[in-house]
Amino acid sequence: MFEQDLPEARRGYSNSAPVDRWPWIFKALKSRGYATMFSEDMPGYGAFTYRMHGFKEPPTDHFSRYFWEAAKLTSPYCIRATPQHRMHFNYIESFFDSYPNTPKFGFSFLTEVSHNNLHSVFYAGKDFLQLLKTFQAKQYLNSTMFIVLGDHGFRYGDARATLQGKLEERLPLLSVTVPAWFEKLYPELFQNLKKNSEKITSPFDLHVTLHHLLAYPQRHTNASIGISLLDNIPVSRDCKQAGVAEHYCPCLHLKQVDKTHAHIQKGAETVVKFINNLTSADERSAKLCHRLHLDEILTGYQQNQNQKFQRYLGSADEDGRIPAFAEGNVRADECNYQVQIRTNPGGGLFEAPLRLHNGRFTVAGDISRINMYGEQPRCILDSRPDLRKYCLCKDYVENDSPTKQHR
Repeated sequence: MFEQDLPEARRGYSNSAPVDRWPWIFKALKSRGYATMFSEDMPGYGAFTYRMHGFKEPPTDHFSRYFWEAAKLTSPYCIRATPQHRMHFNYIESFFDSYPNTPKFGFSFLTEVSHNNLHSVFYAGKDFLQLLKTFQAKQYLNSTMFIVLGDHGFRYGDARATLQGKLEERLPLLSVTVPAWFEKLYPELFQNLKKNSEKITSPFDLHVTLHHLLAYPQRHTNASIGISLLDNIPVSRDCKQAGVAEHYCPCLHLKQVDKTHAHIQKGAETVVKFINNLTSADERSAKLCHRLHLDEILTGYQQNQNQKFQRYLGSADEDGRIPAFAEGNVRADECNYQVQIRTNPGGGLFEAPLRLHNGRFTVAGDISRINMYGEQPRCILDSRPDLRKYCLCKDYVENDSPTKQHR
């Protein structure tokens, strides 16, 4: 929007191959009467200028690249007395304020505050919360799909060298908030969105979702890759179908392990100890709930990453298109397992994820109760409902008279 004031060298990027010709969602939105905005705060690392040639013409009605090219940090994360991230948030708010009766689409991407230091995101926390409160107070969220996302997780430092660090790099945040009335008017779409949060998705799907919203109630069928997040994504979908390269695929392969293996035995005991620690954490539940014992190990699996995932080092070429891999097989410094066990008394069936690191087992996520517990936890249902899948009440064992069933 400031292009007329800039010399050709600044606004042209490169005449050899600008990206204007690509089928931008911005164009589809503008053709439907939307006001559009695009803002990134690190021009040198822009999504479409880093290793690309950028736009010859501004792609949106409001395009902040020229401002960020001219702006210089006067102190870490600040331009004079204003935090850089707050400029982003003010820009978003002013964009919404300027078009009260016009549909609008804004894409604002913060890079500087977290690019080289994960901890510095803390500085933007309160201001981001205030932006959300402002949007709620001005009722903008009543008619907006609000999306918070990252391009990738943190990929520097010691943590990146662990298996968990590799997963974090490949699993960036994607949060989608819809207006409160959306679930009532479009229950099927809402349920699809909710269920898809536990399936394999990629940025291709988000792009198709935006086209789906524009075309609704018709379906957008031109995409070769991607499924709308408002449609039902198959549970059987794999990384290749989602458009995710194998070396970026975070999916685990389960390999069954002999139940007598020392790791499975020790892991199962860790699960039982973890459950007992939960039920003995306060005086009341410790008094009312039985301590459980391992009765039987039903299954044990080791969770393995594919070798390309583990061997991936980064890009082998300047454009980031060719992956580089370490030679040979890589031995992970930690092992992940999944066990199913039965406990006594009570016959509870539990499934739990485990992590073995430096010789120590820990429960690495939520434990699932996979059979009915009925009235086993009746003594703590009101005082500690969070323990109901773990607690076997002593008076239940003594009286042994189950009636009403709970899931």
